[in-house]
Amino acid sequence: VEPLISDLRRIEMPAHRVAVAELLSRLGPGAASMFCEELRKTTVPSDALRLLDALPHAVSEGMAVEALAGTLSHPALAVRRRSATLMAERSYVRGGETLLHALAEESEPAVRVVIVESLGRLKTAAAYETLVKESWVEKELWRVRNFRKGFKHGFWLGMVNTGLVMATGG
Repeated sequence: VEPLISDLRRIEMPAHRVAVAELLSRLGPGAASMFCEELRKTTVPSDALRLLDALPHAVSEGMAVEALAGTLSHPALAVRRRSATLMAERSYVRGGETLLHALAEESEPAVRVVIVESLGRLKTAAAYETLVKESWVEKELWRVRNFRKGFKHGFWLGMVNTGLVMATGG
């Protein structure tokens, strides 16, 4: 198994990596767990990216989500971005909650953008809430949230109330 994993790091052509990854998947869950562990330990970004490309072909969906969750905290930005994108491309079942957790911990704006875009592609309810909170919509809606209540006691008092709400920003 270890020679196959080291081959995955060295192979340049994606098609060849897929073939080796499929061979690795036929070796069983033990080989898949060794692959995931090796991916977690890899610190060189180029090696990690090559292993990430082979991940969906080498392991089951559950193991892939766990491995991607681990790489969402990798030191290299490119690896974190590719992990988030891969999570959305494959539409993993637990992908949305994994990405939401990663978004809460991520401080790098470039990676946050990719995570939010990936959440948008997953189209989950939690993703929708996050997308709204991360955009200008949340600020705009917060300012006008009590607009209708102001007209409870009539048009003229409502106009005065709305003017005060707009002047004070909510």
